[in-house]
Amino acid sequence: MAGLSIGMQELKKIILSQASTFTPDDIAKTTQFTRSSAYMLITKELIPSGLIKVDGKDGKKILYSVTGRGSDSKNGISVTPIAIAKDIMSLSVADRFSCINDLTEMVIDGISPSLMITGIAGIGKTHLVKNRLKLMGKVEGQDFHIVSGHSAPMGLYRFLYEHQDSTIIFDDCDSVFETETSVNILKSALDSYDVRRVSWMSGRMPEDMEPQFDFEGRVIFISNLDAGKIDEAVKSRTVLIDLQMSRKEICDHLGNLIKDLEPKMNLDKKQEVLQYLREQCDFWEQLNIRTFIKACRIREFADKKKTDWKKTIRVLS
Repeated sequence: MAGLSIGMQELKKIILSQASTFTPDDIAKTTQFTRSSAYMLITKELIPSGLIKVDGKDGKKILYSVTGRGSDSKNGISVTPIAIAKDIMSLSVADRFSCINDLTEMVIDGISPSLMITGIAGIGKTHLVKNRLKLMGKVEGQDFHIVSGHSAPMGLYRFLYEHQDSTIIFDDCDSVFETETSVNILKSALDSYDVRRVSWMSGRMPEDMEPQFDFEGRVIFISNLDAGKIDEAVKSRTVLIDLQMSRKEICDHLGNLIKDLEPKMNLDKKQEVLQYLREQCDFWEQLNIRTFIKACRIREFADKKKTDWKKTIRVLS
């Protein structure tokens, strides 16, 4: 967040003076600043710089605290940075996903320009974002647009140009991180300046587009890539959640979702399948939502054929 105003500098001092856990609402109640301003400053600058961390939850509210660490040269603080993902891993599985829901909503509302959710495949990252958009009454093709698969640099520029005031979801579209040209486009679109100007200076510019435009939209990246493989300059311009989970935590997460997964199947049977996966969780190379769904379908088929469903489930890789 470059070039903070005098007001935002004062807000930063207030936030960094908090002696106990707090929420953006707490800041708003005791100062002239709005909740949105406090939320944006916390998530876009103070968490990435390591000065503030996620410290737990109070009901649905995320609690923050001052770390006493991080890097803030303007205020004379120079210590070791810390990532938001490091703190989110200390929360329960349910609280982690609730936290991501809140951060997703913050982007959809335009409080923050971008969010990046990385981590293991098949744990519901895409479902979470789509469900949050649906619950907020957003319509695909109007309020938000999803890009999956491959995108060349010019394709990326065109898509941002054509949807420059919308929410854009890059879902498993990792090619946008692969070339220097695409990375530079993203850096411009995600920057923290008031004006995010994206340019394409080339003689091959299509006639239906301008060589530069001001991007006013929001971007959410969903990727199975290791966060360490994504360009540092791109990561520094977004709120990054690297969602890693142990096999036990994946089973806990499946337990939280079990009523919504394979809804036509008897719940007791689903519970039995989940318990078997929990007992044998080290057997499979991959254990995720897709594994559970496949196992449930095998159970249903095996019950009809009167065969051993547990033995059949073990063939899953």
